[in-house]
Amino acid sequence: GASAIRLANTASIRTDFMMVVTDANTTGTVATFDLNVSGTRGGLFDIDETGALATENLIDIDTTAAFTSNLIDITTSTLASSGNLVDLNFGNIADTGDAINVSMGAAAVGAQALVISTSAGIRTASAIQVTENNTTGTVATFDVDSAATRGGLFDVDWTGALITENLIDIT
Repeated sequence: GASAIRLANTASIRTDFMMVVTDANTTGTVATFDLNVSGTRGGLFDIDETGALATENLIDIDTTAAFTSNLIDITTSTLASSGNLVDLNFGNIADTGDAINVSMGAAAVGAQALVISTSAGIRTASAIQVTENNTTGTVATFDVDSAATRGGLFDVDWTGALITENLIDIT
C-alpha cells in the first residue's frame, strides 16, 4: 500500500535535519510521540543503514539534564514470550568493536555497570550463560584488569541451602 508519510532526500550534502520536533513540555505527563500498534507482522521500526557512518551514530541519545526515570525502559506483558528483549548478532566478519561497552565515569561511584536480580522460583535456565567456542585464540574468556586498592575481586554471600549442586563447580 501507499505510505502515509514519506520523507525522501536525494544524495546530497545535507546541512540541516530532515525532521525536527521541538518540545518544551514541563508539567504534562504525556509522551511527545505515542505509538499504539496492534499489528502482528511487519515490526515497528525497520532501519536499513547502507552507508558507512564515519563519525555519527545510527541512534544517538544525549542527555544534559538530571533525570530519575529510566532512559530506556522495557517492560514485558504478563503473557509468556519466547523472543529475546535485546538480540545482538555479529556477522561472520572481522568486527573489532564491542557488542556492549559500558564506561563508568569517575564520579559515578554509586552506579553499577550490571545488576541482575532473579525472583524466587524454580529456575530452568542459568541467570548468566557463556558458551565459549574459542579454538585457537590465546585470550581468556574473562579478563579482569584492575588497579583497585580496596573492595576485593569477588564477594559471594550465599544463604541458600544447596542440596546437590556446588557453589563453585570446576570440572
